[in-house]
Amino acid sequence: MATTLISTLGRLLGALIRVLGAERGRLHDVRQARRAEQVEAVTSLSVALADHRRAMWDRQNAVLTQAPDARVAELREELRQTRSAVAEPAAQVALLVPAVRTAAEAAVQATYAIRGARDLEDLKERRAAALAAHDRMVGEMARHLDAGLPAAARGRWEVAA
Repeated sequence: MATTLISTLGRLLGALIRVLGAERGRLHDVRQARRAEQVEAVTSLSVALADHRRAMWDRQNAVLTQAPDARVAELREELRQTRSAVAEPAAQVALLVPAVRTAAEAAVQATYAIRGARDLEDLKERRAAALAAHDRMVGEMARHLDAGLPAAARGRWEVAA
């Protein structure tokens, strides 16, 4: 009788361990998928900001150097396209990675501020500020990812400032 009781308890305990192990595996998969979505959102925003920053530079440089009106109009149209490409990934970052939201908003605003450059030197300074804000956003994402790792695995996402 004792043998039967021990055997039954062993089977129940084994089943419980399998169920808990499977649940832990599912939770791990969900966390990994969430991290992948977050990385994709920040990466998409990073690419869109780089494209828009270049388009802002080209357009503002053309205005400041008094390029032909046709060229400025062409660059303005490209600028509209790159600006609209920023909206979706910016919203995704705000929704999926709240820890990076403030840095992402600052990177977007710094990129938009390139338009207000008064001369070529100001244009260079605004571009540098936009690049620095972009780097801060990427650094915030790296810290966010790092914080979610076990202590032994931390540091692999470090980004030079």
